Parts: sequence; structure tokens; C-alpha cells
Amino acid sequence: KPKDPQARSFEETAPTYNRPQVYLTSIEAKNELPAWDRMKLLKSARWLLNNSGLAQRIVRGISRYSVGSGLVPQARTSDREWNKRAEQLFEDRVATDAFAFDKSAAVNFYEAQRMIVEQMVTDGEMFAQLDKSEAGNAMARFITAEYVGNQSNDDAKSGFNDGIKVNSDNKPVVYRVLSNPTQQNADYTDVPAADMIHIRKLHRYGFLRGVSWLCSSVSRIQDLRTMMENEQLAANLNSKIGIVIESQDAGNIGLGSSLRKVTGGTTEEVTFDRLTAGTGSVQLKPGEKLSAHTFDRPNVNFSNWMEYMVREIAWSAGISPELIWNMSGVGGAVARHILQDAEVFFSDIRQVLEFQFCRRFWRYWIWNAIRTGELPYPGDDWWRSDWIAPQRLTVDTGRDGKLRLDLVRAGLLSPQR
Repeated sequence: KPKDPQARSFEETAPTYNRPQVYLTSIEAKNELPAWDRMKLLKSARWLLNNSGLAQRIVRGISRYSVGSGLVPQARTSDREWNKRAEQLFEDRVATDAFAFDKSAAVNFYEAQRMIVEQMVTDGEMFAQLDKSEAGNAMARFITAEYVGNQSNDDAKSGFNDGIKVNSDNKPVVYRVLSNPTQQNADYTDVPAADMIHIRKLHRYGFLRGVSWLCSSVSRIQDLRTMMENEQLAANLNSKIGIVIESQDAGNIGLGSSLRKVTGGTTEEVTFDRLTAGTGSVQLKPGEKLSAHTFDRPNVNFSNWMEYMVREIAWSAGISPELIWNMSGVGGAVARHILQDAEVFFSDIRQVLEFQFCRRFWRYWIWNAIRTGELPYPGDDWWRSDWIAPQRLTVDTGRDGKLRLDLVRAGLLSPQR
């Protein structure tokens, strides 16, 4: 160690009292986010979703732009007739029917995709257990983040870390699903990892649980809400004052007729100024001046500061601030760049949804249909599928449409695609 605390090869390792201390619970990724901290972030994000328009725009906007009306499956076996039959059966059975898809009959396959992304942004993750109906048909049982966790402190001795038991390779093997997440020592069910889909965007390699995408902006959104409420309160107060008397007299000053003291429900006396109805003149003392009240709220710097706050909040969630806040004044070239950047972001989310949920449920459902005889066995490529994403964001619909037509005419793009 150097004798002088400031003499270091890397000055950033020197202690300082000018900023908060850099602290991690553990350098082991799976222990970096304790269950209590994860639940605190989850509660804060859900509260903001209930009470902040900006938080709602981030959560709902990301879901709407990335998923749209839903990713549509296309079977890709070597048997084209079987592909059409499987696609139609899936469409009729679970894609548009919540009763046959969701164990709680709340969402169908397409609606579930929007719900999953919203839960992933807010809570950081979503669980879907591969299950069956009483008739033996493949279904999904959705489980929100608070229902997966340790039942008691003794679970850690059994190898569970925040509701997930892993093997020596840090691979999940069992998920502990609680019957009541608010009750200590409540009943639970252990679900094998083979039957559980854990949908999340990996925060850091080694993390076992998902982290709310608002994790680094919860305080900022709350601060912004407080600032807006204070400005609104000041604006309401400003609007109630029409004219003022400017005077150097420190005594009681009123607008005319009779100053009176009124005692309310407490012992405190409040002075009221009763104005006489009708027209009249205000009698001013020497040195006094009557003037209109200046409406100076919100503060002239408030918009610029709010713009900076929104930018930090949006980038922390991963999305361009112009897309969720304000694109006015943005030129065509800049708008195209913003949409292109956003499309990359939404494509990443679609990949998470496709590879972690859609493909896995498709394989589970297709194999179950083959096993029950609803579909014949088409060959060893029965599991192959493609997924059609919603149309990408664009500000050049005409130009993009012409490009697609040219590609079709040149044989570089099929009419179906």
C-alpha cells in the first residue's frame, strides 16, 4: 500500500467524501441483489406505474413498440401442408383464446406477449410454468416475480437463492413458487426448471433474478413528480391572486373595505379582507401602488431541467428520450436516426421474448399436440419455427414500401415475407 493515500496507480481507488461511497453487497453476481432489495425496487416501480405518467409511458411504450399485436409463429418443417395445419390449429386453439391458453383465462398468446414485456420492464422478470388443462391440452400458468422466492431462512441451507436452486454450474434446477408471498412459512411448490420459463433481460451474467428496468431511475422519476407537483401548487396559488398593493408600510394592508379577524376551528386568528361588491375605487396611502400580479410559474428554467431529467430517466431504461417524451423540432434525418436506434432496442426485446418464451412454448404445445394425436408426426424437424415481428418504426412509409416492391420484383424478397 502507498504511504500517501492519494499516491495510487488508479486515482479512482482513492477515498473521497465528495460523493456517495461505491458499494456492492457482493462481487458474486448471484448475491449482488438480495431479495429485500429486489422487492423494494419492484414495489417502487409498481407504485410509479400507478402514479407517474412518465413511468407508464416507458413501460407501456416499450411493450407496444416492441411487441405490437404480437409475434406470429410460422412452422418451418419440410412438410408444408403440416406447417399450415399446425399454424391454423395454434391460431384457433391458443393464439386468440385465453380460456385454452392461460390457466387463469386472463390473456391469450398474443396478449400475453405484451403483458410479459410490461412485467419484465416493471418487475424485471416474469415466469411461465408449462402446464396442462384437465383434458391434457398444453397451457401456460403465469407467475409474477413476488411469488418466486425463499419460503424461510432455512431455504438457503437447502441451496435456494431467492427462490431458485442452482447446480454447480449456476444453472437453475428448481424454482420455489410460494402460495402467499406476504406470509412467512407459507405453502410452496417446487417446480423443475424443465417446466418453468424464466423470462428476463439479463442484467449481468451470473444474476439469478431479473432487475426492474427502472432500477436506476426510480428516485429521478419521484423527484420529477415532486417538482411538477410543487410547480403546480405554486401555479394554483398564483392564479388566485389578481392584484397586489406594493407598500413599504409593514402594517396591515387590504384592498379596501374592512379587515376582520376570524377564529376558525383552532385558536389561531386569520385576517380576511372583505371586498365590497360592485364598482368603486381603492383608497391608497401615500407611497402605495396598486399593480397586477405577475404570474411567474412555472419557473423559466423548469422546462430545461425537466428535459434533462427525462433524458437521464429514458436512457437508464434503454430507450431514446425523444420517442417517449417529445420529438417536436427534430429534423427528418435525426428522426430517422432516433427510430433506427429505437428499432435496435425493440429488436433486442423481441429476441428475448421470442427465444425465451415464444419458441419454448411453441415446442411444448406442438409436441403435446403430436403426442395426443391432434397433429401427425412430420419428422425430426417438428420443432422448427420462425416468428414474424410487427412492422418496424419508420417515418418514410412511402420510401420503404417502394423499396419492398422493388425487392419483390427483383426476386430478393418473397411476397409472403
